[in-house]
Amino acid sequence: MKKISAIVFLLCIYASTYAQPANDEPCGAIALTPTTATTLPTTCTPATVLTWTGATNSTTSPLPNCGSWSTAKKDVWYKITVVAGVDSILINTSAGSGATPTTDAVMILYSATACDGTFTQLACVDDVLGSSMPLIKTAIPNAGVYYIRICDYSLSANGNINICVNLKQQHPTIDPTKRVGIGTANPEYNLDVNGTTKVRSDLTIDNITKTKDLTITNNVKIEGGSPAIGKVLTSDAAGNATWQEKSSNGGVGFGSWGDCSMNNVSEYNPIPEEDSLYNSQLGASVYISGNYAISGAPNFSKVGAPLLGSANIYQYNDGKWLLYKNILNQDGKANDRFGKSVMISADYAIIGSPYDDIGTNNLSDEGSVSIFKLEGADWVFMQKIVDASGSAGDGFGWSVSISNNKIIVGSPYDDVGTNINQGSASIYNLIGSTWVLMQKLTQSSGVQNDQFGYSVSISGNSAMVGIPFKDVGTNTDQGIVINYQLFGTWYESAILTDINGLGFDNFGKAVSNSGEYAVVGAPWTDIGSNIDQGAVFTYKYLPLNTGGGLALMNKLFDINGVTNDNYGSSVCINDNLLIVGVDIGNSTTQGSAVMYQRVGLQWRKVQKVLDPGSGNNDNFGISVGIDGINKRFLIGASFIGSVIFGKLNL
Repeated sequence: MKKISAIVFLLCIYASTYAQPANDEPCGAIALTPTTATTLPTTCTPATVLTWTGATNSTTSPLPNCGSWSTAKKDVWYKITVVAGVDSILINTSAGSGATPTTDAVMILYSATACDGTFTQLACVDDVLGSSMPLIKTAIPNAGVYYIRICDYSLSANGNINICVNLKQQHPTIDPTKRVGIGTANPEYNLDVNGTTKVRSDLTIDNITKTKDLTITNNVKIEGGSPAIGKVLTSDAAGNATWQEKSSNGGVGFGSWGDCSMNNVSEYNPIPEEDSLYNSQLGASVYISGNYAISGAPNFSKVGAPLLGSANIYQYNDGKWLLYKNILNQDGKANDRFGKSVMISADYAIIGSPYDDIGTNNLSDEGSVSIFKLEGADWVFMQKIVDASGSAGDGFGWSVSISNNKIIVGSPYDDVGTNINQGSASIYNLIGSTWVLMQKLTQSSGVQNDQFGYSVSISGNSAMVGIPFKDVGTNTDQGIVINYQLFGTWYESAILTDINGLGFDNFGKAVSNSGEYAVVGAPWTDIGSNIDQGAVFTYKYLPLNTGGGLALMNKLFDINGVTNDNYGSSVCINDNLLIVGVDIGNSTTQGSAVMYQRVGLQWRKVQKVLDPGSGNNDNFGISVGIDGINKRFLIGASFIGSVIFGKLNL
């Protein structure tokens, strides 16, 4: 009897052992046929029966990140092939039949390079909507083969499960071996359209034979040839078109400056911001020098760091301006507004960050300035300067300027004694490879809220500091500019203001000097009955032996200007050229810029420019820069996060 019992025991073991299914590992995954439609249902009713019997645990990583995986789980594998145009998937399961049906499972969706390659988990679901059987509804990143891993939670199931798969395809798939006719029952081509066809978005054409007129009102992409930024498509006598470099004359480039009223400018070259969470205010500050230019984007934001700020350096190469490098604050934080002010000169670029928190105490909004140097083909970080005697809220770096080996930095919210926001400006000198504080400037007769240093400019041994909120007599916020000359130390050589000025003119809100000439913007100056139309004042430096003062040359304004233009909101003078920003420009805040050339002792208007691609509220002209040598200019339009390059044809 003992021998008979042993035989019965062995038979029981054999009866409870099942063969391992083919789809126990990914390379044996069973292909499923999904239902495809242009919409994805909320759920689907599982119908296809899948076997579980004999499943073991596979070692494929990564392991699921849902449910409990302290012990191995039985799993089986399935796969689906997704074609182009599919953007989402729905997979639902339900308990099946069998001796011990699965009633509690976990489902995982993977993408993979191959069945034995690298797996990436896209979704993992344990229980859903009170059910112990999983449902997955998720996005599909691209076409390819996707793997479904279903794991038994109880370890005991040997029955079946039910499954259904739905795919959502954006566009219908057309069999490439068939012909499609629209408006014709006998198509002669793969796509044969008889009638009017409207293209509502981008159209890519690889090869086209013209037998009828083709009218397209949106973008066209032509494959082949040698396209590049700035090239134009031209035709020979036989109608063969090729990509050619654009001419250096006329209204060419990335568009046109418009009609014949703007025929003195060319090389229209806009470059927008493309990498910020929202409007970066690219173009809030700009400068151009030789083959390099810089623009600040003080509202540039990244995830977790709003208003971090950034600056872009551009290079002129092969007839066009291109982004060369994007720069962030070395130790930047949210709300630093890095890029509020910028300037570039020779091998140095400086970037102001007036809301930078400084020191171990993180003095809020004390501010800083970062200096970068061109070494070889790269702009590398050189030094970060701060006001050693600064305090919270100073706004150091609100304005910056550089000339050769000298830098001036405005700090308009610096408290001087008990005078809140009187302001200061600091001048640094390059000694060896280090920028060292040379002198800190304040006005001895200054009072609170003057905002000395709101604007600054330096050229050689002459420095200008704008104080646009300085009261003049009884005129509140009329504004003044102080000029300093270097003679051992920096001394006050002249105080400039509009002798006919009124309250709230904000004379000195923008300043610029270059060599023997200087310019001051007073954007809220009233012209006739036009309130806040704005004006600009040009000056010539007098010989140093006469005290180093400045003589007024011209008061400039737009004879066709209107109320609230803000003419002079930004200015830049270089060599014999001057550009003036009009960031409001009209009631729609589109903005404009006006360029002048010096002829003798007069500044003659050369061209007023608008952005041909602009619209309302662009603030085109909120910042301006011009290079008097190569006659190229740069204009910021911060409300749309863009900078626009061009060339003055003189």
